[in-house]
Amino acid sequence: MTDETSETVTAESDSGKVKAADVQVLSGNPTDEEIAALVAALSALASKAETESRKPRNLWAEPIDMLRYSPHSWQRVTLFERAKLARPQGTF
Repeated sequence: MTDETSETVTAESDSGKVKAADVQVLSGNPTDEEIAALVAALSALASKAETESRKPRNLWAEPIDMLRYSPHSWQRVTLFERAKLARPQGTF
């Protein structure tokens, strides 16, 4: 642990707020270009996550809707009950 260097880098947006993350180098000696590339990648990921979270949910395309019963399914159950296909006679 004595060989470890400790650098803290913060990425800032145009508005001056901390945007990406704090990076702490625990071992090795990265160059300024390597740290800049890492901060750029983290900034891109953070901005992508923010834009995706701002999109409104599309409730028409939810996969769970395929698992729900149709609003007309009560008619099918009634027809099966009439034809006695749902249950054998004498079992409830």
